[in-house]
Amino acid sequence: MTRTIPNCEPERLIAGDTWHWLKALGDFPPGAGWELSYSFRGPGVLLDADVDVTPGVSTYDVQVDAKKTALLKPGTYKWAAYVTNVGGERYTAARGVVTVEMDLSQATAGDALSHAEQALPIIEAVLSGRITADMQQYQIAGRLVTKIPVMELYELRSRYRREIWKSRNTSRVTERVDVVFTRG
Repeated sequence: MTRTIPNCEPERLIAGDTWHWLKALGDFPPGAGWELSYSFRGPGVLLDADVDVTPGVSTYDVQVDAKKTALLKPGTYKWAAYVTNVGGERYTAARGVVTVEMDLSQATAGDALSHAEQALPIIEAVLSGRITADMQQYQIAGRLVTKIPVMELYELRSRYRREIWKSRNTSRVTERVDVVFTRG
């Protein structure tokens, strides 16, 4: 199976993968002496020198080695593409945002869980424990310990359950629809 190389910067990339795309800049073609470089900044930094750009006749072939992307932390990165020429001119040719996703082969247990997925079992365990010991606050040796009220825990549990459901069912309709029946 032949891999299709995108004709622009992808919106999502995976740390630890080789990144590869083609870039056409009508105003700054490689055949006219322009050189292209990139900067990526976010939770980590991808150095300009880490992005290999090979000029073609009308497009630039952009690649980043898997060893370089493996060092990036997951998150949202801003990128900018710059062109320069031998005359010293430099222009920002394009800008954008990319989401770098974690390399699951390097993740440990729990790394791929959202905040809601981490918090929900804790909240449920606290609620289960409160069935038998429902004390809101107590004092030991002059130190006051206050617990989250049970109703707030139920609200948090509901909110996290909805958040998790939405993240796992993105293709489903999640908006509420009111249906009214009338006699005709």
